[in-house]
Amino acid sequence: MYLVVGKMRSLKLKILGKSVDVNFVEPTRFDKGTYGEADTRGCKIWLSTEGTKESRAITLLHEIIHFICDDFMVELDESQIQPLAQALFIVMQENGIDLLKLLRGGQNGKRATKRI
Repeated sequence: MYLVVGKMRSLKLKILGKSVDVNFVEPTRFDKGTYGEADTRGCKIWLSTEGTKESRAITLLHEIIHFICDDFMVELDESQIQPLAQALFIVMQENGIDLLKLLRGGQNGKRATKRI
């Protein structure tokens, strides 16, 4: 589901059976050079509204990898997670998997929006 709350957006995402809230927030929430944050226990992801669509998609993949690592007890640091996120984004693009559609609110080929 894709929600619009004022100018901020959010969506629900399933990650390994967990329902995760993904919230798009102003970049001032983060330290300089940080564009996302994951709370794997609280099932929340925050993504900066700053940057290109592609960089936001890569940041989302980066935060999803944090959930995967936490669930499977795999210890990776930020310098290992970032290239994995970039590589997954490229593989998805090469195979016609449109992660950008998810960020725009598309579900099953349809745009699902609900205004609050």
